[in-house]
Amino acid sequence: MSMEDNTEEERIEMIETSLNTQDTPENRIQEFVIQGWRIFAETAEKNMLVAREVRKIDASTGGAVMGVATGAAGAAVGVTEAGHVGKVGGNWIERKLKQKDAKSMGRLLAGFDRNDSKWIEIVTSAFEEIFLSYNLQLISILKTPMKNDSWDRIMYKVAKDCCYRMFSKLPQIEDEVSMTKELLTRCFVEGQSEGLIKHGRTIQVVELETGKKNKRKHSTQKYTTQQLFDKPAIKRGSQILSKKNWREPKKSKYWHRRMLPHEEEKTNEELIGKNGTVCELEMFMENSSVFDYFEQLSNRRSELHFAIIEKIKSTTNKAAYEVEKLRGDLLASEKEGCCCCCC
Repeated sequence: MSMEDNTEEERIEMIETSLNTQDTPENRIQEFVIQGWRIFAETAEKNMLVAREVRKIDASTGGAVMGVATGAAGAAVGVTEAGHVGKVGGNWIERKLKQKDAKSMGRLLAGFDRNDSKWIEIVTSAFEEIFLSYNLQLISILKTPMKNDSWDRIMYKVAKDCCYRMFSKLPQIEDEVSMTKELLTRCFVEGQSEGLIKHGRTIQVVELETGKKNKRKHSTQKYTTQQLFDKPAIKRGSQILSKKNWREPKKSKYWHRRMLPHEEEKTNEELIGKNGTVCELEMFMENSSVFDYFEQLSNRRSELHFAIIEKIKSTTNKAAYEVEKLRGDLLASEKEGCCCCCC
């Protein structure tokens, strides 16, 4: 019996059951996309909130806000009750830069609604493309988490930096008029990872190595999300495009990734630069037995996408109920304390 033959409640229960502690490629892509959507939605809403507050700024006062912003809105954008830009979440310069970025992104994020199926489709499809492209890194390289970590936690860390890269690039986009899956994957590739030195998040995993007398031993290896996203070569057909000399073992350590949708029309030089090298896949991976899950996951993509969307919708509905309940409670308390005759 397929998932379509079940009731909505049964489908949701099946999806929640599938996202348990079992570490499989199918569960990894679901966790990655769901976390990516959640973080993207929260970030988009915060930026829209900031953009609305920025409109109140009177340029002639050097950043003073016209009116008083309090409560959740004021806290989100660093606006104090005195009506001035505060230091919440960073210093004054950093806050001003974030406000400028939010204003720039307002055009592309206009009308964002986490309950809108169109937005859910665009964002989840982009994260699915990223996972499929980087499946070697996100499944094989990050295969064995440390004891104090877990595979789903790793998917969260990677998804969070994906969002950071997207939103670091979005303010610079001037040639697009609407949000698309291709635009998000482009921003992900061209954006910068999180952190002062743009290294992203550090992930430590356990690896098996062959020591003396062919004895297998465990070792630990640290990766940053920036390395995992930027280092891999690019697979185009049967060829591997590398930005640097692939013959150097350290340079080919993070293997390759698949091309993303927005890269299909680009030339090799546009992808890897003038100093890049091109070689055959067999030569590039001759000393590796790593398995590429691209075909396996692609063949089940419709089924996985359906499961992801149903999980997001069920979570969103629960969250929306809690938000509306909280809003009602706040409105009720405000009216009780209001002394004007308008209530």
